[in-house]
Amino acid sequence: MNGYYVPVGVESIEPDLFPDVALYLRSGSNYVLYKSHGRNFSKQDAVRLTGNSIEFLYVSPSDMEVITRYLEENAERLLQDDRFDSRTKGKIIYQTSINFVGDIFQNPKKVGDFDRSKKLMENLLMYLSSDHDALSSLETVMTHNYHTFVHSLQVTALSVLVHAEAYNLAHDELVDVGIGTLLHDFGKTFTPQQILNKTGKLTEDEIAIIKRHPAEGYAS
Repeated sequence: MNGYYVPVGVESIEPDLFPDVALYLRSGSNYVLYKSHGRNFSKQDAVRLTGNSIEFLYVSPSDMEVITRYLEENAERLLQDDRFDSRTKGKIIYQTSINFVGDIFQNPKKVGDFDRSKKLMENLLMYLSSDHDALSSLETVMTHNYHTFVHSLQVTALSVLVHAEAYNLAHDELVDVGIGTLLHDFGKTFTPQQILNKTGKLTEDEIAIIKRHPAEGYAS
């Protein structure tokens, strides 16, 4: 995620509670400072942005660790808040989950924190079970640069729903299914970036390297 500004849904930015980081508006391919460090995001900010149909503000990659921690710590409370409809809650859990996967990919040593993974999955299951239309409310909030992270969450949501319907699994078993599918591409952290980001056809050697990622992810 280095080098890319990351979107955060305006609904997730609670006035006077959100971490004190700089927030940016996106204008084409440019990012314009909206709120500098040292100024709280106020209720007036939220009203102004919503009134102008602005769904996302952006944060610098250098601030993502504190934002990810904030969202994970507050996701359960936000998902239980009756002020938010299913679509808004979908944005919140999507953002929280993708940030989690991005953090794990950026910092592979964190993959061993299973309490963190379990808490995230509990929140995702709570959201998916809260509304029959929950899956359709999930929105992709990342750019194409986060394809792997978005794909991981899509696979997780679908796998959990399929296993819940077809196999009638217990809650703890669904948590395990969710964690496993969310991290199913973790082995790609060991794949060279020039291969992952290659736009042309892969060579046979490059394909062989890509195919190693499930085993490498499991081994780690």
